[in-house]
Amino acid sequence: MGALNIFLLLCNVLSVSSEGHACGADPSETCVFDIGRPVWNRPQDLSFIQSAKGGSRLTIAGEAPAPSRPNAGAKAETIQFGILCKQFYGMNLAQSTFTADIVLTLKWRDPRALSLLPAGHTSFTISGDLAREKIWLPDIVATNRAFHGIDIISSSITVSYLGYVIKTQRFLAIINQMFDVRAFPFDRQYLSIRVASATLMSDELKLVAINDSKLMGVKDGIFSDEDGLSARSSVFEEEDGSLRKSRGQLVLRVTRDHMAVIQSVIVSEVLLLCVSWAVYFFPLSLPFVMPRVATSVIAFLALMTVSSKTGAMLPSDGRAGLVWIDLFNECCQMLVFLTFGLNILVETIIHSWKEDGLAERMSTELQIIFPCVALVSLGFCCLFRDGRSLDMMACFTRLSFAAGTVFYVGLKFARARHIFSPRKPEV
Repeated sequence: MGALNIFLLLCNVLSVSSEGHACGADPSETCVFDIGRPVWNRPQDLSFIQSAKGGSRLTIAGEAPAPSRPNAGAKAETIQFGILCKQFYGMNLAQSTFTADIVLTLKWRDPRALSLLPAGHTSFTISGDLAREKIWLPDIVATNRAFHGIDIISSSITVSYLGYVIKTQRFLAIINQMFDVRAFPFDRQYLSIRVASATLMSDELKLVAINDSKLMGVKDGIFSDEDGLSARSSVFEEEDGSLRKSRGQLVLRVTRDHMAVIQSVIVSEVLLLCVSWAVYFFPLSLPFVMPRVATSVIAFLALMTVSSKTGAMLPSDGRAGLVWIDLFNECCQMLVFLTFGLNILVETIIHSWKEDGLAERMSTELQIIFPCVALVSLGFCCLFRDGRSLDMMACFTRLSFAAGTVFYVGLKFARARHIFSPRKPEV
């Protein structure tokens, strides 16, 4: 179809040229192509646009030039903006995004817009699509949105008799955000919604925040914990190479409700530690060898499954070091693994080395040592929930577990040196 339209267009041009006419031959005429057929219009029929060389300009039928900004060629436009978070739908830490229902308000002065105001009216509201054809509109967009992350719900333009134009736009936005998850699930996040002109630079358009709590901030009642919530707006200029933009932003400070993670993850891991601890209370007789080993192995596998659940909540890329919940999971995993290893050692001592007394003493001692070590290590983790010095804490806990295990096992073997000393043959 494209080739056919081009062929018909060339035929029409040639037919007109054969009659002594050529497109642009007369500088007082404009050649307007409509569906492949040239139509000639005089200056009184269509506004004629002279090119830089004084010739004619080829335009499209029905196309009107875009309105220019009010202060074109002079000072920069001043656009007042307001960002209201109408509803918050949560954060996706794995994808580094959050979703919100946003109302964007823009206000500027353009006396030319009074031509749209009907006689006797102090204000007049029209749709955004219709206003775009009549007056100049600043193309302010959310710059940190995700790909295909904007869904416009409504848009309207209000013109007042004082020459002010107000644009009100409501949209559902998925915003890109880098999260600081080091203290997860006791973290506090700063969520920013940034806006700027998609076309004009900072020397042509400047943003100014609206000082009105009804138009800027967060709607009351959308967060369960209002004490940990705050909102502030700011305006700044950013320069990246030849890109110079005046940007405005609304920053929300939100605090996570950590009880959901505690109930679903931390409590489950503590219960699995108790199951692992119960291994030391099983009898050391031969029929209980498999239950003791199976209990410790199942507890360890279940703990790994719960730990993977928290890993799915966190971002896979861009994480700066450890996360608090990772350190807690690691402590629980080391405790359960030590239970498994020490249980195998006790079973070996009693069934392979035939040292019933040593095995009984170790089993009784571990019934007391295990909960004490668990309380100290997990309590130490809970004292530093702000996410700072996690690497140092992780090294300290690993060295403590390793040194404590080696010391305890070495002490037991030192008291039972006869196990490894060669026995004298009986006479």
